[in-house]
Amino acid sequence: MEQRIYANFDLLFETVSDEGYPVRVVGSPAGEAIGTFVPPFTEAELARLLRRIADSGIRRRRLESGRRRAARQLGDGLFQGLFTGDVGRCYRASVDETERRGEGLRIRLRLSDTPELVDVPWELLHDPVSDAFLALSVWTPIVRYLELPVPTNPIGAVPPLRILVMISQPSTMAPLEVEEEWSRLQDAVAELEADGVVSVTRLPDATLLGLQRALRDNEFHIFHFVGHGTYDPEHEDGILALEDREGVERLVSGRDLGAFLRDQRSLGLVVLNSCSGATTSRDDPFTGSAQSLVLAGIPAVVAMQSPISDSAAVSFASEFYGAIAHGHGVDTAIGESRRAMFGLGIDTEWATPVLYMRAPDGAVFDLPETPHASRNRPAAGRTAPAADLGSSRPGLTRKSRTDDRTHGRRDAS
Repeated sequence: MEQRIYANFDLLFETVSDEGYPVRVVGSPAGEAIGTFVPPFTEAELARLLRRIADSGIRRRRLESGRRRAARQLGDGLFQGLFTGDVGRCYRASVDETERRGEGLRIRLRLSDTPELVDVPWELLHDPVSDAFLALSVWTPIVRYLELPVPTNPIGAVPPLRILVMISQPSTMAPLEVEEEWSRLQDAVAELEADGVVSVTRLPDATLLGLQRALRDNEFHIFHFVGHGTYDPEHEDGILALEDREGVERLVSGRDLGAFLRDQRSLGLVVLNSCSGATTSRDDPFTGSAQSLVLAGIPAVVAMQSPISDSAAVSFASEFYGAIAHGHGVDTAIGESRRAMFGLGIDTEWATPVLYMRAPDGAVFDLPETPHASRNRPAAGRTAPAADLGSSRPGLTRKSRTDDRTHGRRDAS
């Protein structure tokens, strides 16, 4: 598949005024523009719509469920409140220009000055003229962009892309279909593993000590977490439920996880397949698990802004990593995964994943040209030698398809 090229449509939101939120298009194919975003819903109305989207069920026999209608209503309101006046004209002109050039339009939301808008489900933006959800098209990805003073460049990676999977199922918390997801994830990347472009390794336990040992003795490009997550408003940070040595939950903040991952220069992407991994504070845009990891230096983080079903999570993971392994950027990859979830009839859960990036574009990895990655990329700013995952390392186990269903916890001491 040909690598897509995107132009950026940068929307900078500024501190609220009496009229609303000043919005500036600070870069686009059609130039700059100034406007005002007036929230189309009160907090109570937004909460009601989100409950309808969540409570209407995943599948319906009718062509359009109540869940979908609520999503369209919410998305129409957001679109009409944002793309109005000069900003709307600039957006339409930018779409026309990128279509003429055969490119996509990456919509980058800069929300650092307006943390109260971070929790808005922008992924549901719906254009009433074309009757289309923007994020459902691979040509108009929506990105939460965090511009930091430290620049980032694509990470030089020699295949296989090495994915470290941590699956946490504390005995004291509600069970998840984690083994089914692990099995399907293995099946989804089996051909890619056979071609030598992807390697998936599962931690034998979901402890911080196990993670420390794995990162100490091996090199990984992607960290994938499966488990429970929430947001702690008191400490203004996302919380992930890991395990202790007895298998009981150990709550770990995004800041603490970031401290473990900060020094891993080969790590370009983190995926948090947990509830509320993208939830943030109303006062600080860098709180929440995803934002804390970006602040720690991870170029791209994908998190879930609401609870996600097991079937949707499995579909997302398989398509997302398939696109990454074929050399696509993370923005294209997340678009492909959304389309896959939508095509399976999973209704509006395709809008649950949120992409946070500090990379200027979606090129997180600089892969050499292979049958699965034919993109010609500029030289990466930093490189990392490949590690030998076939060797025996303390704290790290390469799971086979036979033993993954009967694995037990290893003592983390």
